[in-house]
Amino acid sequence: MSEPSGGPPFLIARGTARAFTMERGQRLRLVQPAPGGQVADLTAFNRQEPRQRLWGSRTAWRFGVHMTTGCQLISTGPWEEPLLSITGDSLTRAPTPTGARFHDVLMGCCSRRLLVQLWGPDYDRPGCHDLLAEAVAQFGLPPDYVQDTWNVFMRTGFQDGRPFLEPTDAATGDYVAIRAEQDLIVAISACHGRSSQPNSTGLRVELDE
Repeated sequence: MSEPSGGPPFLIARGTARAFTMERGQRLRLVQPAPGGQVADLTAFNRQEPRQRLWGSRTAWRFGVHMTTGCQLISTGPWEEPLLSITGDSLTRAPTPTGARFHDVLMGCCSRRLLVQLWGPDYDRPGCHDLLAEAVAQFGLPPDYVQDTWNVFMRTGFQDGRPFLEPTDAATGDYVAIRAEQDLIVAISACHGRSSQPNSTGLRVELDE
Protein backbone atom coordinates (compact mmCIF):
# COMPACT_ATOMS: atom_id res chain seq x y z
CA MET A 1 0.00 0.00 0.00
CA SER A 2 1.08 3.57 -0.59
CA GLU A 3 1.41 5.95 2.31
CA PRO A 4 0.13 9.52 2.18
CA SER A 5 2.67 12.32 2.38
CA GLY A 6 3.19 13.16 6.04
CA GLY A 7 1.21 11.48 8.76
CA PRO A 8 2.32 9.16 11.58
CA PRO A 9 5.56 7.18 11.41
CA PHE A 10 5.35 3.67 10.02
CA LEU A 11 7.53 0.55 9.99
CA ILE A 12 8.87 -1.20 6.93
CA ALA A 13 9.26 -4.72 8.27
CA ARG A 14 12.31 -6.82 7.43
CA GLY A 15 11.79 -8.56 4.09
CA THR A 16 9.15 -6.09 2.85
CA ALA A 17 9.04 -2.83 0.90
CA ARG A 18 6.79 0.24 0.82
CA ALA A 19 6.27 2.96 -1.78
CA PHE A 20 4.87 6.41 -1.02
CA THR A 21 4.91 9.98 -2.29
CA MET A 22 6.95 12.96 -1.12
CA GLU A 23 6.37 16.60 -1.94
CA ARG A 24 9.22 18.90 -2.98
CA GLY A 25 10.84 20.21 0.21
CA GLN A 26 9.39 17.48 2.42
CA ARG A 27 11.77 15.76 4.83
CA LEU A 28 12.11 12.11 5.84
CA ARG A 29 14.06 10.31 8.54
CA LEU A 30 14.87 6.61 8.20
CA VAL A 31 15.55 5.28 11.69
CA GLN A 32 16.85 1.99 13.12
CA PRO A 33 14.38 0.51 15.63
CA ALA A 34 15.64 -1.98 18.21
CA PRO A 35 17.82 -3.98 17.87
CA GLY A 36 19.27 -2.17 14.83
CA GLY A 37 21.27 -3.91 12.14
CA GLN A 38 18.85 -3.25 9.27
CA VAL A 39 19.91 -2.35 5.71
CA ALA A 40 17.56 -0.53 3.32
CA ASP A 41 17.47 -0.19 -0.45
CA LEU A 42 15.97 3.16 -1.51
CA THR A 43 15.02 4.33 -4.97
CA ALA A 44 13.13 7.40 -6.20
CA PHE A 45 11.23 8.62 -9.26
CA ASN A 46 9.99 12.01 -10.41
CA ARG A 47 6.24 11.75 -9.86
CA GLN A 48 5.24 13.49 -13.11
CA GLU A 49 7.93 11.83 -15.28
CA PRO A 50 9.01 8.58 -13.59
CA ARG A 51 11.54 7.81 -16.32
CA GLN A 52 13.54 10.38 -14.39
CA ARG A 53 14.82 8.15 -11.62
CA LEU A 54 17.90 7.50 -9.51
CA TRP A 55 21.18 7.21 -11.42
CA GLY A 56 23.75 5.61 -9.13
CA SER A 57 26.84 6.00 -11.29
CA ARG A 58 26.20 9.67 -12.02
CA THR A 59 25.59 10.26 -8.31
CA ALA A 60 28.91 8.53 -7.53
CA TRP A 61 30.74 10.72 -10.05
CA ARG A 62 29.32 13.81 -8.36
CA PHE A 63 29.55 12.87 -4.69
CA GLY A 64 31.51 9.62 -4.33
CA VAL A 65 30.39 6.04 -3.89
CA HIS A 66 29.37 6.32 -0.23
CA MET A 67 26.79 9.00 0.57
CA THR A 68 26.46 11.20 3.66
CA THR A 69 25.25 14.63 4.77
CA GLY A 70 25.56 17.21 2.00
CA CYS A 71 25.38 14.68 -0.85
CA GLN A 72 22.54 14.55 -3.37
CA LEU A 73 21.00 11.65 -5.27
CA ILE A 74 21.05 12.52 -8.98
CA SER A 75 18.51 11.49 -11.62
CA THR A 76 18.98 9.79 -14.96
CA GLY A 77 19.64 11.70 -18.16
CA PRO A 78 18.73 13.79 -19.93
CA TRP A 79 17.64 15.50 -16.71
CA GLU A 80 20.57 14.84 -14.32
CA GLU A 81 18.89 16.79 -11.52
CA PRO A 82 18.87 16.27 -7.75
CA LEU A 83 16.08 14.01 -6.56
CA LEU A 84 16.96 13.98 -2.85
CA SER A 85 19.45 15.75 -0.60
CA ILE A 86 20.95 14.05 2.46
CA THR A 87 20.52 16.41 5.41
CA GLY A 88 21.56 14.19 8.31
CA ASP A 89 23.52 10.99 8.99
CA SER A 90 24.31 9.60 12.44
CA LEU A 91 26.85 7.04 11.22
CA THR A 92 30.62 7.28 11.01
CA ARG A 93 32.49 8.12 7.82
CA ALA A 94 35.47 6.05 8.97
CA PRO A 95 36.07 2.81 7.05
CA THR A 96 36.29 -0.61 8.66
CA PRO A 97 39.72 -2.34 8.67
CA THR A 98 38.89 -3.85 5.27
CA GLY A 99 37.82 -0.49 3.82
CA ALA A 100 34.02 -0.87 3.92
CA ARG A 101 31.90 2.25 4.40
CA PHE A 102 28.21 3.04 4.85
CA HIS A 103 25.53 4.09 2.33
CA ASP A 104 26.84 3.18 -1.12
CA VAL A 105 25.06 4.15 -4.33
CA LEU A 106 26.70 1.71 -6.76
CA MET A 107 26.08 -1.87 -5.61
CA GLY A 108 22.41 -1.98 -6.63
CA CYS A 109 19.94 -4.38 -5.06
CA CYS A 110 19.65 -8.15 -4.90
CA SER A 111 16.96 -10.06 -6.80
CA ARG A 112 15.48 -13.52 -6.59
CA ARG A 113 17.35 -14.43 -9.79
CA LEU A 114 20.68 -13.28 -8.35
CA LEU A 115 20.10 -15.08 -5.06
CA VAL A 116 19.35 -18.34 -6.85
CA GLN A 117 22.58 -17.92 -8.81
CA LEU A 118 24.50 -17.33 -5.57
CA TRP A 119 22.87 -19.83 -3.22
CA GLY A 120 21.36 -22.48 -5.50
CA PRO A 121 17.98 -23.40 -7.03
CA ASP A 122 16.33 -24.14 -3.67
CA TYR A 123 16.53 -20.48 -2.62
CA ASP A 124 12.97 -19.20 -2.86
CA ARG A 125 12.78 -15.75 -1.27
CA PRO A 126 12.33 -12.44 -3.06
CA GLY A 127 15.22 -10.05 -3.31
CA CYS A 128 14.97 -6.31 -2.80
CA HIS A 129 14.45 -5.73 -6.54
CA ASP A 130 11.38 -7.98 -6.43
CA LEU A 131 10.08 -6.23 -3.31
CA LEU A 132 10.62 -2.74 -4.71
CA ALA A 133 9.05 -3.66 -8.06
CA GLU A 134 5.95 -4.95 -6.28
CA ALA A 135 5.78 -1.79 -4.15
CA VAL A 136 5.93 0.66 -7.08
CA ALA A 137 3.47 -1.31 -9.23
CA GLN A 138 0.60 0.52 -7.50
CA PHE A 139 1.85 3.72 -9.17
CA GLY A 140 1.80 2.07 -12.60
CA LEU A 141 5.58 1.63 -12.77
CA PRO A 142 6.88 -1.55 -14.45
CA PRO A 143 9.58 -3.72 -12.82
CA ASP A 144 12.32 -2.52 -15.17
CA TYR A 145 11.95 1.00 -13.79
CA VAL A 146 13.58 -0.30 -10.58
CA GLN A 147 17.29 -0.12 -11.36
CA ASP A 148 19.75 1.79 -9.18
CA THR A 149 19.32 2.03 -5.42
CA TRP A 150 20.89 3.88 -2.54
CA ASN A 151 21.93 1.16 -0.07
CA VAL A 152 21.25 2.90 3.22
CA PHE A 153 23.06 1.54 6.33
CA MET A 154 24.85 -1.05 4.17
CA ARG A 155 28.64 -1.45 4.55
CA THR A 156 30.42 -2.06 1.25
CA GLY A 157 33.86 -1.71 -0.27
CA PHE A 158 36.10 -2.87 -3.10
CA GLN A 159 38.93 -5.39 -3.04
CA ASP A 160 40.97 -6.19 -6.15
CA GLY A 161 38.37 -4.30 -8.18
CA ARG A 162 35.44 -6.39 -6.92
CA PRO A 163 32.75 -5.23 -4.50
CA PHE A 164 32.20 -6.86 -1.13
CA LEU A 165 29.85 -6.29 1.77
CA GLU A 166 29.99 -6.66 5.53
CA PRO A 167 26.98 -6.98 7.86
CA THR A 168 25.96 -3.55 9.07
CA ASP A 169 26.58 -2.49 12.64
CA ALA A 170 24.06 0.37 12.55
CA ALA A 171 22.61 0.54 16.06
CA THR A 172 19.21 1.32 17.55
CA GLY A 173 18.43 4.99 16.92
CA ASP A 174 20.87 5.48 14.06
CA TYR A 175 19.29 7.41 11.20
CA VAL A 176 19.66 9.18 7.90
CA ALA A 177 17.61 12.25 6.98
CA ILE A 178 16.73 13.37 3.46
CA ARG A 179 14.85 16.18 1.73
CA ALA A 180 12.89 15.83 -1.50
CA GLU A 181 14.10 18.15 -4.25
CA GLN A 182 11.20 17.20 -6.55
CA ASP A 183 7.72 15.75 -6.17
CA LEU A 184 8.64 12.09 -5.86
CA ILE A 185 7.61 8.49 -5.63
CA VAL A 186 9.98 6.88 -3.13
CA ALA A 187 10.30 3.14 -2.53
CA ILE A 188 12.24 1.55 0.33
CA SER A 189 12.90 -2.11 1.08
CA ALA A 190 14.18 -3.57 4.37
CA CYS A 191 16.66 -6.19 3.19
CA HIS A 192 16.54 -9.67 4.74
CA GLY A 193 19.87 -10.67 3.18
CA ARG A 194 23.32 -11.07 4.66
CA SER A 195 24.06 -7.35 4.64
CA SER A 196 21.56 -6.98 7.52
CA GLN A 197 21.96 -8.54 10.94
CA PRO A 198 19.93 -11.78 11.33
CA ASN A 199 17.82 -10.31 14.15
CA SER A 200 16.97 -6.99 12.46
CA THR A 201 13.28 -6.09 12.42
CA GLY A 202 12.93 -3.37 9.79
CA LEU A 203 13.10 0.41 9.60
CA ARG A 204 11.02 3.29 10.94
CA VAL A 205 9.99 5.98 8.45
CA GLU A 206 9.22 9.45 9.79
CA LEU A 207 7.76 11.88 7.22
CA ASP A 208 7.21 15.57 7.89
CA GLU A 209 3.72 16.90 7.27
